Amino acid sequence: MSKLNRSLLALGLAATTSIAAAEPPHIQNPEQLFDWAQTQFPALFPTPPQTGTFANYVFRFYPASGVALAVQNGQVYGFSDALTQRQMLPLTDIVCGAAPTLCTSPSQPQPPVTPSLTIYTDINFTGAAKTFTTALADPETIGDNFGHDNAESLKVVGRWQVCEHRDFEGVCAEVNSDISDLRALHGDTLFRSISSWRPLP
Repeated sequence: MSKLNRSLLALGLAATTSIAAAEPPHIQNPEQLFDWAQTQFPALFPTPPQTGTFANYVFRFYPASGVALAVQNGQVYGFSDALTQRQMLPLTDIVCGAAPTLCTSPSQPQPPVTPSLTIYTDINFTGAAKTFTTALADPETIGDNFGHDNAESLKVVGRWQVCEHRDFEGVCAEVNSDISDLRALHGDTLFRSISSWRPLP
């Protein structure tokens, strides 16, 4: 049995330890999930990955194994030409059975989340950074103009709209998870081109 198949089997067997919830569990933080998967199953998810977003999926694709791991609306999916026959394979229950701390159950009361958007001037959450918790239609109003046409990556809590121009105009995108490289969002339209942002309900 190949290393890839052994890792997939191990991931599947982990699901037997899970306890069925009244409602499907949700992944809390896609980036934490991806990092956990890379550590626990390096044959399936060998670094370095390619990261991006597509049709509300946040994903990492691993060219060395041909496997993609994606999150949409808190649900986890795997994709591979060979292992899943080019189908999106639901993995949320498997992941939450193996690593419960990555997940939360919607049936349980959740503490309120304070939305925040942290802007980084370099990719991979590096460079200068500043965190915002309220809408900002024009970065020039805060004096140092931070965030105007210099964002390359984002840390996101909650749901936010980020826009190309001031006053929420131009190309806009909804983000609800961390983005390590803004070139993966709308091509490179918003890379170093965000000029306004606001939390969404």
